[in-house]
Amino acid sequence: MDAMVKDLRRAMPGAVAPARPPSALKWLAVATPGLAALACVCLAVALLAGFLIFRGLPGRTGTIQGTVIDKNTARAVAGTKVTVGGKEGQSDTQGRFKVPGLAAGQYVLVSTKEGYDPAMSALLSLEAGASLNADVVLYPRGTTPRPVDPATTHKVEAGGAATANDARRLAQVQGVSQAVTKVTESKAQGNYVVNYKLDGRLASTVAALNHEAWLLTTQGGLNYTVLKSGGNLAVPLSPKLGLPGYLGVEQFPAAIGTELTYYVTQNATVSLDFQGPWDFSRYTSANTGEHAILAASAAPGAERFPQADSALRMTQSQYPDLTIYFFRKQTPSSLFYYGYYSKQAGVVTHSQPVREYIFPLAIGATWTDEYTYTPVAQAFRVDVKHTHTVVGWGPISLPAGRFESSVMIQNKMDARPSMGQGGHTWTYYWLVPRLGYVAGIMSKLNEPQELFTTGTNVWALKSYKVGAK
Repeated sequence: MDAMVKDLRRAMPGAVAPARPPSALKWLAVATPGLAALACVCLAVALLAGFLIFRGLPGRTGTIQGTVIDKNTARAVAGTKVTVGGKEGQSDTQGRFKVPGLAAGQYVLVSTKEGYDPAMSALLSLEAGASLNADVVLYPRGTTPRPVDPATTHKVEAGGAATANDARRLAQVQGVSQAVTKVTESKAQGNYVVNYKLDGRLASTVAALNHEAWLLTTQGGLNYTVLKSGGNLAVPLSPKLGLPGYLGVEQFPAAIGTELTYYVTQNATVSLDFQGPWDFSRYTSANTGEHAILAASAAPGAERFPQADSALRMTQSQYPDLTIYFFRKQTPSSLFYYGYYSKQAGVVTHSQPVREYIFPLAIGATWTDEYTYTPVAQAFRVDVKHTHTVVGWGPISLPAGRFESSVMIQNKMDARPSMGQGGHTWTYYWLVPRLGYVAGIMSKLNEPQELFTTGTNVWALKSYKVGAK
C-alpha cells in the first residue's frame, strides 16, 4: 500500500513526477488486487489435511498404511502427520504409519512435515475390511511440481484415453477396484481432484478443468472421470465430499454493507508455517485500514466497469487523503477484479479480469493470471503474473476473535515494467467464510526465501460488520 500511495500522491496537483521509473515494489503493490493492493499482502501458507472422497455404507473398516521417505535421500521421515478421511496418524522412527478404522470408499491421503511440501496421494480405493498400502514421498519445501492442468503437462499415459476401453483400463490402473458397468462420453468442466504423474508415481491435485472425458459408473454406483487427453483419473470437487478446509462460493456471499477493519503493522517479525493453527492476535498497531463492500453503482468510476457487481472501498489511516475503489464481480467459479478508481489516479484498468480467488477453495488448488496495466501518471506498462496456490487450512486467532475455519493462499507475484527494475514478492493471505480476507503478510522485493521472517506489511482483522446478503 505504501508504494502505491506514493505513486498516487505523485499524481496529485502540484506533485513532482519522479525522475526515473519507480521500483518494481511499487508496481507490485498497485498490481495486486484486493487486500494485497491496499496492504501489499496476501497469504498462502498452510496445512494440508487428507480428505474423504467417498465413504461407503457402514461395515467392516479397513486400514491405510505405508512408509514416508525423503525424495532426495530416500531415507525414512519420522514425525510426519498423515490425515485421511478425517482420521490422523503419524510416522514412527522408521517412517511407518497406519490409519485404521476407515470405511470402504475412495480417499486422498495428505501428509505434512516441517521443511517439506505437503503431499497429496493419488485417489485411493479401499475395500471393506482391507488393508491398503500407500507410501508417501516428501519433497523439500518449494520443490513439488503442482500442475495447473495435469492432463496437459502431467499425463498418466502419453496417448491418453482415446476409447472407452482405454478409460476402463486406466481407471483400473489408477485404483478403481470396483467393476465398471457403464462408460459414456462427457465433458469435465469445473474444479476436480485429479491424478497426475510425478517422477513416475501417481499424486493428485485440485485443478480447474475444461476437457473432453469419459464418465465411468461402477457396480457400486460411484462415478469417476477419465480425461481423454491424458488418461488422468478425476473426481469432481463438490460440497458433498465434505473436504477439510473446503470453502465454496456459497460461503462467500458478496454482502453489500460488509465492513472490515484491520491493524496494519509494518516491518514486523513473522514466523511462517504451512500448518495451523495460526495466531495473529499480537499484531496491533496505531495504523489501521478499512475495507467496505459497496454496490458497484455507488462507487465513483463505475461507468467504466459495467461488468462489475460490487466495489471494494479501501482506506488506510496513514493516508487519510486517499480512497481506492476496486471493481469486481463474483461468479460461481471465481472472484474477478477489473481495475480500480481513485480521485488522484482516475480509472486504471487491467488488460483482462484477474482472479483474486477461485471457488471452491480447496487444498492443492492452483491458478495463474497474467495481465498488463498502465501505472498512475506514467507512459509505460507493467506486465504482471500471479500464481496462487491454496496450501492449507485450520483455525486462526486475530484481534477480532478466533475463527475455526480458514484457508491459506500463497501468491508469488512477478512484475515487469517496460522501463525500470522488475522483481517478485511472496504474499500470503487467510480467508474465512462470510468475511473473506482476515490476515495477510507480504515479503520484501525479490525475497529469496518462500518462508521469510520479516513482513513488510502484516494485516490482522481488528473488527468487522457483516452486511446484508
